[in-house]
Amino acid sequence: MKTESKDRSADHTFIHRPYNKTELAQLYMPNYIRKVALRKFNHWLRHSPQLWESLQAQGFNITSRDLTYEQVQTIIDHLGVP
Repeated sequence: MKTESKDRSADHTFIHRPYNKTELAQLYMPNYIRKVALRKFNHWLRHSPQLWESLQAQGFNITSRDLTYEQVQTIIDHLGVP
């Protein structure tokens, strides 16, 4: 099942699917280069205790490169749709 949500700041549709962490980070921060977007995204994840605990319970750790469908949903639940 795919969930599509209309993005508020750009005129594109977000497709809910598994993502590479860098790819999702760039969706949240499109004006940053990949390296900076990923660093900031990791900071967001680590410094939100409830989000971090939820992701860890799903097998995520800071060195994970890929995000499952469920992990993406958890991030969206906490940060909103990119």
